[in-house]
Amino acid sequence: LEEAGFQTKPNTQRGGTLRFWFRDWRVSGSRVAAHEERAFGPILSTLYTLSRRVLKLTAEMAPVEANSEPVALEIRGSTSSTWKKIASADIAPLARTATFRVPDWNDAEDIPYRVVYRGQRYNGVVRKDPKSKPQIVIAAFTGNFDLGFPHADVVRHVAHFKPDLLFYTGDQIYEPVGGYGTQRSPVEAAALDYLRKWYIFGWEYRDLLKDIPAICLPDD
Repeated sequence: LEEAGFQTKPNTQRGGTLRFWFRDWRVSGSRVAAHEERAFGPILSTLYTLSRRVLKLTAEMAPVEANSEPVALEIRGSTSSTWKKIASADIAPLARTATFRVPDWNDAEDIPYRVVYRGQRYNGVVRKDPKSKPQIVIAAFTGNFDLGFPHADVVRHVAHFKPDLLFYTGDQIYEPVGGYGTQRSPVEAAALDYLRKWYIFGWEYRDLLKDIPAICLPDD
């Protein structure tokens, strides 16, 4: 690659105008396997809090077009098999997030939810308020950017303790995450540069975040 003029070292200055893309890409063969359950997107992750019977939930979306259709939030009661739409939200054009605020939430029981967008369904559980527990278990994280990605061991060990709250106190993302450089302009490209690093955090912890309320400071 180096002989052909490609830079193979991360975090180095890149030049030139080389671009590449794929269209109608196909892979076939007897040793090719597809795992649809491993697809990442267009709903990438969720993050929520529940306080004083107010649910606040954010769905992180892939970089879909700004004028896309709304994202729906649906819930299912503990005694029902039917899903009910309770809210919808537009996708913020720069953040690529769909944010929901639902008052008068039933915080006395665990309630399954799903975020729905263009036929994809991303499922999780809003846990009941643990206010009656004699002890509250908090899992605290800091400095969890891409060191040790994808942190599968951390996620597994934290899940073992069944925390009531996830508290990310800072340093979840830095400029070098993923080995990328930093793009500061124009605004749209800079936002996507940030998001591709932020998506790594969601990818790492999405299995915890979808079911456990979380407070997250991306940086301190």
